[in-house]
Amino acid sequence: MRLQLDSDTQSSSSLLQRILFVGIFSILLVGAVVFVVEHPKLKETIASIDWFHIQQVSVEAQWPTTESEVRSWLPPLKGKSLLVLPVDELITLIREKPWVESVLVRKRYPDHIYIHVEPKKAVAIEVDKMDSYFLDHHGNKIEKVSQRFARFSDLPYVRYSNSTAEWQKDYPIQIFDQFSQRLGERYPISQIVMDDYPYFRIFLSQPRVEVTCHADTWQTQLPYLEKVLDNPPGQVSQINKISLVFPKKAVVRSRVSN
Repeated sequence: MRLQLDSDTQSSSSLLQRILFVGIFSILLVGAVVFVVEHPKLKETIASIDWFHIQQVSVEAQWPTTESEVRSWLPPLKGKSLLVLPVDELITLIREKPWVESVLVRKRYPDHIYIHVEPKKAVAIEVDKMDSYFLDHHGNKIEKVSQRFARFSDLPYVRYSNSTAEWQKDYPIQIFDQFSQRLGERYPISQIVMDDYPYFRIFLSQPRVEVTCHADTWQTQLPYLEKVLDNPPGQVSQINKISLVFPKKAVVRSRVSN
């Protein structure tokens, strides 16, 4: 029994020594690497090793960003040392561009660097006085609308009648998302007009209907809107305007507002 206890004690002691050795070795290794990378002269020596000079730069990008555009943002990379290349600085440089959502940079030793750019997704167009801007899913402006982005022409428009101060910038995007989830592609939205808080209007493109909503009730009113659109009242030949301001009902009118 005593022999067994001595054996267990020796085994535990040996394991503890190994763990301690690995820990000390890891600390020394990290310190050595930091010293090598940060020491100016050693850094120059490492950068001069031909084996790790960049020979290939691979770029993947999705529309509206392009491979050639991403390459134009990059500093000269070929011939630089892959070992001391400041990846964080490279990512920051690319992330500053308007359409860039995220950037992945990988070093593929000995001489290859890979860059992947994920673009932002435009979900709406905000009309701001004389200019129009693409909006991302947070309601942030991406870039001015131009002919280059013609394929985005089917995006819904967001307008503000007066001040935008009382509306959160992502609120129109929330409205669009929830309307779309409820109504699907059957009743596409062409425009959202944010009036004086708490009122806003939704314009459907098919059928051409204007829907007036209240910020406090519009979410619970969606089933009533869907019911009216699916089964319009028989006495109304063509619905042009629907009010969802009053709870638990939809007021239908046939007059088009100015």
